[in-house]
Amino acid sequence: MPVSSAIRDIVTAVGLAAVSSDTARHKLKAKRWKRLQRWNYLLAALAVVHAVHAVHYGALWRLTSP
Repeated sequence: MPVSSAIRDIVTAVGLAAVSSDTARHKLKAKRWKRLQRWNYLLAALAVVHAVHAVHYGALWRLTSP
């Protein structure tokens, strides 16, 4: 599960980075662009949940496969 969470977070971050340029803002118009940018809050929350999950289950320090 943590690997799929990381992949989802990376894909979301790359997508948000792609729409962060001035060109994207002009093409998407203000309302659509702002809606996409608000996904940043969800992304931040998912990143925190992912980090807490990793620490709680010891994934950061595990030396062998489960």
